[in-house]
Amino acid sequence: MSGWMTPEYYYCEKCGYKGSVYVEIDAEDYMAANRKDTQQVTGNNDNS
Repeated sequence: MSGWMTPEYYYCEKCGYKGSVYVEIDAEDYMAANRKDTQQVTGNNDNS
């Protein structure tokens, strides 16, 4: 994903890290996030 959603080069002012970063999400977290988004859009609070 470097260069697409994340910068090709990253600098952290807090710790001084310089280099690449990447984003990682597992399937369970992805599904949970999508359920929450759907509930917010539809107003559905059913957790089934």
